[in-house]
Amino acid sequence: MSCDGIQPRDRPSCRHLRGNGRWRRCTPAVSSNHAKVVWRLERDMRYDLFWSAGGEMSQLNLSGSCLCGSVVYAISGDSMHFFHCHCQRCRKATGTGHASNIIMRPDNVTWTAGEELLTQFKVPDAKRFATVFCNRCGSSMPRVAPDMSVAVVPAGTLDNDPGIGPSARIFQDSKTDWSCDASEIPVFATYPPAN
Repeated sequence: MSCDGIQPRDRPSCRHLRGNGRWRRCTPAVSSNHAKVVWRLERDMRYDLFWSAGGEMSQLNLSGSCLCGSVVYAISGDSMHFFHCHCQRCRKATGTGHASNIIMRPDNVTWTAGEELLTQFKVPDAKRFATVFCNRCGSSMPRVAPDMSVAVVPAGTLDNDPGIGPSARIFQDSKTDWSCDASEIPVFATYPPAN
């Protein structure tokens, strides 16, 4: 996956196996040291593996906003995944049994209003996990991973139906017993009837 540590001047190009099974030629810039290039290639490989794991790409052109309407965003481009995530962090961040997230490339999300109202909280012991929210109403908003590999868009903040459904439930082993099973409880279109 990575080279044997030979500096770029000694090896002008080398090849790395990417996550999608294709080889990528490494031609580092003179100013870059080889370790940084290898790190970037390994990061790209993780990115390729993430994007190639299940699901079909869907072209989306949608808008979303927070509860108070102060923060507005647009997403345009290919989405690779729509996940229900049952991990403990997503459950705590949303206050629900799972988070419903659409995964996109970072440059597919643009802020159209209220970007200055966004606040981020990074879980101190987490490598990547953070939440982004409107500091007026607290609504979760799209967040970009620190390594710029993905953007995570909370599906509940979209203004319209995205036209795609979830492709998988992830961190299923972290799912709570009370979550996501409507087979044994009554279902109502709106509020339950008054007793």
